[in-house]
Amino acid sequence: MSVQRRHAMMIYLYLLLNFVLCEEGRIITPEGGTEAREYQCVADANSAPTSFVWRYQGQALPDGVRPEGDRLHFLELNSDLNGEYSCEVTNPYGTAVYSIYRHIVDPDDTHNEL
Repeated sequence: MSVQRRHAMMIYLYLLLNFVLCEEGRIITPEGGTEAREYQCVADANSAPTSFVWRYQGQALPDGVRPEGDRLHFLELNSDLNGEYSCEVTNPYGTAVYSIYRHIVDPDDTHNEL
């Protein structure tokens, strides 16, 4: 894919936070991660998180997306996987849910202006 086509791909991240007994948290693209292919759920809680549960629009993850602890991996980069992804973080004192809206515009779907 050419540099020009990669730049045509737009990524919109809208962070929606909902806290329960966690001081601060968010979903980020981890350092060294490939933009839009991997996200990390970061929770600054009073006690270390004991579990991470990833969901797609409140349901099971679609094919092409793989959870691995605090990380979510996208095996494909296309608009079929657009939508809201949430990470439910649990520690001994409670649960927090952090969400991100992932919107990829396929380069083939954009119109080139002359």
